[in-house]
Amino acid sequence: MHYWTGKEYGGGQVKVGASLFGEDVLALSVKAGAIIPMMPEMSYIYEKAPEPITLDIYPSENESSSYVMYDCETVKSPIKETTFKCSEDNAKIEISISASSVAYELWVHYCNEPAWVVVDSRQLPKVKNKAKYNAAPKGWYYGAGCFYGSDDIKTVNIKVPKSSKSHLIRIIK
Repeated sequence: MHYWTGKEYGGGQVKVGASLFGEDVLALSVKAGAIIPMMPEMSYIYEKAPEPITLDIYPSENESSSYVMYDCETVKSPIKETTFKCSEDNAKIEISISASSVAYELWVHYCNEPAWVVVDSRQLPKVKNKAKYNAAPKGWYYGAGCFYGSDDIKTVNIKVPKSSKSHLIRIIK
């Protein structure tokens, strides 16, 4: 999948035009099943708390994927491991996050609006628009404008509050 446009390509060799400057952007592809963690923008490492961590998720139907993130709070602090897993079937997309002490925001690339979203056995409230989603401490929103790759790409956007426990997120189709 082309990161900036959301256009899907089959396997094999693909030719994509790109420039190094101007309106065209550098070609960047994302494999189905990818889980990409991103920290908030900072001028330098440890400038501020890395919250929320954004997970840019590309589910792959009938396949599961996982990613282990290694992180530390300071240069001398111990390294922490957080495991993210994702699977998709005909009824749902399921995402798990191992025990962690930070808040998360998920951008799940899915082409239809889900029926509902459940986090840790509790149904999350649906937020009507992007502005209300941005202001809400928790909830979910389906639409364009949250994923910064393109304002046209629609994603399921989910805020998962800070907790020291593991999380199980279900997107019900």
